[in-house]
Amino acid sequence: MRFYTLLAFCLLNVSANAQSSFCGTGIEDQAYLLNLRAANFNIDKADQGIIYIPLQIHNVGNDNAVGFFSNLIIFESLCTLNQDFLPSGMQFYLENEINYIRNTSWNDHPEFQKGEEMMLKNNYPNVVNCYLVANPAGNCGYYTYRGDAVALSKNCVGKNSHTWAHELGHYFSLPHTFYGWEGIRYSNGKATEDYQSQVFTSIENVERKNCKFQADNFCDTEPDYISNRWTCSGDGFSGSILKDTKDSTFRVDGTLFMSYSNDECMKRFSTDQMSAMLNYYNGPRANLKRVNVNPKYIASNPIALNFPIDSVVIPPAKIILSWQAIPNATYYNLQISRTENFTVVVKNLMVNTPYVELDSLISNKNYWWKVRAFSAFDFCGSSSEVGLFRTDQIVSLDDQTAANIKSIVIPNPISENQNFMLQNGKALASEDFILTSSIGKQYELFNKEVMGDHLIFTLYDTKPGVYVLSTRKASAFKPVKLVIKNK
Repeated sequence: MRFYTLLAFCLLNVSANAQSSFCGTGIEDQAYLLNLRAANFNIDKADQGIIYIPLQIHNVGNDNAVGFFSNLIIFESLCTLNQDFLPSGMQFYLENEINYIRNTSWNDHPEFQKGEEMMLKNNYPNVVNCYLVANPAGNCGYYTYRGDAVALSKNCVGKNSHTWAHELGHYFSLPHTFYGWEGIRYSNGKATEDYQSQVFTSIENVERKNCKFQADNFCDTEPDYISNRWTCSGDGFSGSILKDTKDSTFRVDGTLFMSYSNDECMKRFSTDQMSAMLNYYNGPRANLKRVNVNPKYIASNPIALNFPIDSVVIPPAKIILSWQAIPNATYYNLQISRTENFTVVVKNLMVNTPYVELDSLISNKNYWWKVRAFSAFDFCGSSSEVGLFRTDQIVSLDDQTAANIKSIVIPNPISENQNFMLQNGKALASEDFILTSSIGKQYELFNKEVMGDHLIFTLYDTKPGVYVLSTRKASAFKPVKLVIKNK
């Protein structure tokens, strides 16, 4: 079915349930795209350096706010996207927060017109708009010229998928490598020249002298007649042997993102394709240009988990987990699992602070947790090691009496130079806390931080022993015994 808009989409699902629709690009629209690109072929990549391009993510769910896509998978997918585009010098970043849209008919739209309606009503100006939906008209993705945005299936993006790169290739003017063969099943049992009446461009040959006027008009993308999803051989080429109109044999190059090979094959844009995208960016996409972009990346060092310390037992309610704040990080992903290999994730949260407070977890259970940090420019981020804690309703010390139960010290005992938490201690943040040893030596606790309703204390140079935690002035806080043990 043809539409009056340019619809460039792909079949990039590797599962057995891959969508079966093909590209719906009209002949006139593809010709317009190629002509527009040719008219703006005037910029050399060597002069560009790294170009930072603003991307706007629209996370689409149903009317009842069900079905939004995992933010972690979004960042993992964007990490792959930027790796795919890095050789071109083009890198994407988030200029705004992710936009959440509740609309069932847009989330699952079997017709392109509904997707275009979604785009025309929600596009942000002067950014690359990308919509994550459950069903983009029966495909893994598409670009529509009228909507001027990309729609992507949530089932077809991820850290091992190149769907996003393929669709943004369309956004920046690239046709399929098999341009002209859309909807045609090639068979080498039929003379290739007999397909010319069906193929709406000049069929590309192995001989390259007319390559600028055949198929996708690129001379460094070899002939490709395969418009259905296919799996490459170990060398990245098709297992089947094709013949051009002059009976020259060839195998299709599956390494190109703009082909329909499977994700394991795809790994690159050609040099001419990258130049074309850069020219298109400097011409019709010049509205994406920004002045003095200051990219903020994250150090790759592991993130330190601060609280709870590893293997500690803590109460199952009002739980706070904290970790090292990372310079330039604007997003943190926290995962809590009932299994060490994270096959049973019970919490998967994206937050903007280096801590999270949870209402409750199940008591008497082991939980493993880990954190990843991201920024609006750094979608690959950095990660922590895996931590372990156990929930329990038992307060560890007898002298944490009922009168003082609202300000429980967790954990207790602690190891040398470990941190501890004063649960529900936020109201005491202005107090001066001290530790008094059994021989009367006092340590003032300067290093405390409010996290949620709690206070987190960091100890330095304290020896093992029994101490009393108190405030220097009289307050509602009743002194509590704190035991520091050897590491």
